[in-house]
Parts: sequence; C-alpha cells; structure tokens
Amino acid sequence: MPDELSSPDPGQPISVPGVTWGDLGAGAPQESSPLQEDEPEGVIPPSPLWAMKARRHIQWSSFVGDPPERIREAFGEGNDTVYVIEDGHHHIMVGRPVGLVSDGCQYALVGRAPKSVCEGLRSGQIPSTAVFDHAEQIILCGTDVDERDKASDIFNVELYGHVSNVPVDYLPGRPPVGFSEALPITAP
Repeated sequence: MPDELSSPDPGQPISVPGVTWGDLGAGAPQESSPLQEDEPEGVIPPSPLWAMKARRHIQWSSFVGDPPERIREAFGEGNDTVYVIEDGHHHIMVGRPVGLVSDGCQYALVGRAPKSVCEGLRSGQIPSTAVFDHAEQIILCGTDVDERDKASDIFNVELYGHVSNVPVDYLPGRPPVGFSEALPITAP
C-alpha cells in the first residue's frame, strides 16, 4: 500500500492532499500578500494588523476544518488603544502602532498572549495599557507600504525578551513617535 505522504521521486517534495507548499510558507509568493483582504470589520489599522498577521503562528487546525474563532477588536482610547486578533484556539496577537518615518514606513509593537488576556480586556480586568505585561515574543515590526504598486514589506526590527526591555515610548499610553530616520534592523 503506497504511503500518501511519500514522494515517488526522492528528489521531489512530498504531496499532501489539499495542502500546497505555498500554504505552509515554503514558497515565495509571486506577488504581494493580500494582507488587507478579508478584513470587513475595518477595526485595526494596516500597520499593526499586517504585523500581527505576519507574526502569528500557522494554524494547523485550519487545514482540517477547525479554524479558530475570528477576533478583530480594539481596546482603550487614543494613545491607550491596543488591537487584538486570533492566534489559534488558545492565543491572541496584540499590537499597537508605535510611530513612523517621514518616508512612510510605519512601526508597530506586537506580541503573543494567552486568549484569556482578550477576555480580561473585554471584562475590564486588564487595562489596555498593561496588555504587553501578559505578552511574549514581543517584537517591533516595520511596515513599508507602496500604495502605487499595492505592495508592502513587513520586517522585524527589534525582538524584546520581556516587556521590561521594550522602550517605554513604544508601549500603550504613549503618543506616536515621529522617527527622523528608519530604525536599524537587529532582529532576525
């Protein structure tokens, strides 16, 4: 009996019914990823939304017909505002705009937190200004949008091991930062 996951030619990739290698991120797309598509809620600005989408984990359950609950929410007001999207059945991605450079590159701080943090935000038990206290994998991402070509580049700028390592000006409660020049990229 042949193994459905084996390749007849050892030099070729295996075939998994219903899954393409592009779905898994193994292949480079031929055009810009449509990060702005399928966002009818319009709740989250592009920079933090695209950074959160780029940093969330692959959801294997989606491949077998059990996708996680869709979350698109904003908490807080003004400079305290943070945004939340789903990251599987047990986690969320949290994000906020940090600032921009005059050439149009925008920066957002994003992190991964347990789904219970979203419930705490909804109930008021966790203030939006403290959301990154509950996050891990906190990273500053840059989003460079080219409106003319309808393309964007999302890149990692700085990875922080803990919220205490994040510059205070990047955290909720602070106004947007107007950077005089692009930030150096130090994260992989």
